[in-house]
Amino acid sequence: MKLEGVAAFLTGGASGLGAATARVLAEAGAIVALLDRDMVLAEPLAKELGGVAVKCDVADHDSLKAAVLQACAAIGPPRIAVNFAGIDVSRKIASRSQGPHPIASMQREININVIGTLDGCALFAEQMMNLEPFEDGERGVLINIASGAAFN
Repeated sequence: MKLEGVAAFLTGGASGLGAATARVLAEAGAIVALLDRDMVLAEPLAKELGGVAVKCDVADHDSLKAAVLQACAAIGPPRIAVNFAGIDVSRKIASRSQGPHPIASMQREININVIGTLDGCALFAEQMMNLEPFEDGERGVLINIASGAAFN
């Protein structure tokens, strides 16, 4: 896929792997939309890269859907969507000193890392389905990233 002028949406795009990938995509000519909770990081990076920053909580369907629509209005529908958003709650499931891992913490991690990723795929794919295909029939690419932090 040629990246020049292509819209690329990145959840968790304001820091870490997401920010590094946003830089690479922008350098290759893509227009990036950083969908992130942290606007302190996202806004200056988006400005530097010539893209947009959109506040988003991937664990909240309404927030994610609104962010996708806002990014589409700003730079067009995505041809590339990368799900980076994720958290790592490094704690044993149970320990003698801390007791059981709080269910609310586990639920939050699942909502962000699993549900948020799948919801992002569905919302991004919905936008891509309506795009005219390239010569090879491709409309877009969905990429999901998991961190090595999962193995801590």
